[in-house]
Amino acid sequence: MTEAAVPVIVEGVTINDDGTATTTLLNPLSGHIFVTNRVGKRVIELCDGQKKVEAIADAIQAEFAGATGEAIRGDVEDFLSQASAQGLIVWRDAA
Repeated sequence: MTEAAVPVIVEGVTINDDGTATTTLLNPLSGHIFVTNRVGKRVIELCDGQKKVEAIADAIQAEFAGATGEAIRGDVEDFLSQASAQGLIVWRDAA
């Protein structure tokens, strides 16, 4: 991941949200299942290929109270790194 890269959800990944605190993300091509919470679900939803990590972290900070900007950015970066390793997102150069 570089500063110029933007995360994009992999085509075919499905978000299964049954209204509880737990959300599952499934990549049917790789078979990877990733279990997350409401914040993680929102981070994935924001991976539209347009927003850089900083913009995603800003959106999370605005939507979910309680953490500082630096802490949120670190958490978002860690989450996206794990999501990338699980085949749920890819990194592309920003347009």
